[in-house]
Amino acid sequence: MPAQKKRRTPPKQRKSPGNKTSVQKSKPTQKTGAGEKKTTFLQERLDFIDKIVDAEPGVVYIYDLEERRNIYINSHWFFAFGYTEKETQEMIDELFVRIAHPDDLAGIFAHHEQWRQADEHDLRETEYRLRTKAGEWRWLHSREAAFTLDEEGKVKQILGIAHDITTRKQTEDALRENEARFRAMADFSPIGIFLTAPDGFSLYANDQGLRQMGLTEEEAKGIGWQQAIHPEDRAAVFSRFAEAVQQGSVYKGINRYLHADGTIVWVDVNAAPILDGDRLIGYVGTTVDITDHRQAEEKLHRHIDYLTALREVDQAIVASFDVRISLNTLISRAVSLLGVDAATILLIDPMTNSLTSAASYGFRGTAVRTARVKLGESYAGRAALEQHMVQIPNLADDPNNLFLTGFLKEEDFVSYYGMPLIVKGEAIGVLEVFQRKIIARDEEWFEFLNTLAGQAAIAIDHATLFENLKLSNRRLSQAYDATIEGWSRAMDLRDKETEGHTQRVTDMTMRLALAMNVDEADLVQIRRGALLHDIGKLGVPDHILLKADALSDEEWEIMRQHPVYAFRMLASVDYLRHALEIPYSHHEKWDGSGYPRGLKGLEVPLAARIFAVADVWDAITSDRPYRKGWSKADALEYIQEQSGSYFDPQVVNVFLKLIDTPEPDASS
Repeated sequence: MPAQKKRRTPPKQRKSPGNKTSVQKSKPTQKTGAGEKKTTFLQERLDFIDKIVDAEPGVVYIYDLEERRNIYINSHWFFAFGYTEKETQEMIDELFVRIAHPDDLAGIFAHHEQWRQADEHDLRETEYRLRTKAGEWRWLHSREAAFTLDEEGKVKQILGIAHDITTRKQTEDALRENEARFRAMADFSPIGIFLTAPDGFSLYANDQGLRQMGLTEEEAKGIGWQQAIHPEDRAAVFSRFAEAVQQGSVYKGINRYLHADGTIVWVDVNAAPILDGDRLIGYVGTTVDITDHRQAEEKLHRHIDYLTALREVDQAIVASFDVRISLNTLISRAVSLLGVDAATILLIDPMTNSLTSAASYGFRGTAVRTARVKLGESYAGRAALEQHMVQIPNLADDPNNLFLTGFLKEEDFVSYYGMPLIVKGEAIGVLEVFQRKIIARDEEWFEFLNTLAGQAAIAIDHATLFENLKLSNRRLSQAYDATIEGWSRAMDLRDKETEGHTQRVTDMTMRLALAMNVDEADLVQIRRGALLHDIGKLGVPDHILLKADALSDEEWEIMRQHPVYAFRMLASVDYLRHALEIPYSHHEKWDGSGYPRGLKGLEVPLAARIFAVADVWDAITSDRPYRKGWSKADALEYIQEQSGSYFDPQVVNVFLKLIDTPEPDASS
């Protein structure tokens, strides 16, 4: 201590009540008179101070740092530690050496050495263990102050009060032991446990909670729990949490953590506020890692979505033979389920050995729709030519980035995947998908991309087969119709008196059927039946068919068999079976008096009822070798007269309206 400081004079050594030290204090000199009264007064005051010190519920002591011994100890020492004055006297010079805990002895002496360098105004505290006479270790907490200074101004003696803190220490040890047990259990727990301050900063997180965030304990204490929440979810989570706190309820929610390694961890969170009255002092809660469950759930949903999408594509393929409709359905679903930004299907044009877009979705511009890509000169061209997938997860890593120029340079794509469309071992096109941000893809994603490419190939092959089948059917139908028309012309040539009759009556029958709203599919069969209506006459001998005179009854009987001959000729031909109604029934009558079966009313097929009116109209208005054709008025009168007997009245009504309607221009 600096010399200029006022030094405290050491107190007189005296014997306190109970002879508490080994130092014997001399009694004040007995005087008389005023001096005697003064001495008596001081003694009383000293005795009073001794009583106050002895009443202190702790050990009051004065320790001489130079002599390393206590020069004063109050009565509480004997009461608390059980040593007698004699026993204390015997070990006073080495009290700490004799009864201090071996683990604390070095610390005690180091503490005393620190006092030698201390300022007289310092107040110091220390803790140590002393052994009672009964052998128990008692913890003491001492508060000490400088009592006297030596000639150099250093602390010579210290005055201290030591209180027994054994119970507190035992409680602290128990708490530490319990805390250790809690930490052991908490760290072993598969559930994350956390405790935060009111501002959200971590006070404690067990091992599982730290693993969920990918942080060390020290790192966790440096951040608030809010920072562990995925940035995209923070606003919604904070809002729900604030609402729960306001309502005084437990926050429950499924949150996404952004792990330190960049992966996403799904956690089921339960958090409750800790309140001291109305004051918020923190939060306590648990977190359960449900990432595996969530991923399995998401995978299941993806599979369901994939299957649903494939079913939609299948239905589109089956429902429509227009390949562009099927491919547009596939492309739109692909973009959604694959999580990409754009997709297109390119088909190979074998005439030019190039790829052109058949369907596209998600592009900013329209250039892709009209682009033509040569085989081998692009990513898609490579995929088609080499018949394997071309993948560029990061186009920036490709020195030959084909998107830096050309029609896709304005699309800002950063990833590309091209899957060839293979049919019967041959590439027919490419399914391309594009991304504007880099996203890692797993095996499941590639499998679905491959499946979609397969579906696209099936749709294209299906449509191609159908188009080819339609073309073949069209050509076959044309061949059949040409054959039928050839037969009808051959019949007209054989029966000179009816030449041209077949074509005229066929045209009129078609007009009448259209006016009666006959289905389009039935119109085809009606036309064929009309052309073949007299094919049964091929079975009638020429001497009867070409006879100039009137036919005998026997000859008429043979002539009336030509509908039956027609049935026998055409029934075995599948293609013409539905056209039999007119050849077989066109001589039947509404009243049942016709032949060959005598059908009546609605028993007569509609096609035959329509044809009958057209046939009779043409027959009576046409010139024959043996008579002139009737006038239109006479013919109409006859048709009206036969309504309800020869003809179906409904057909006659439509015919009468139609006969005054100009025929449509064939050229139009």
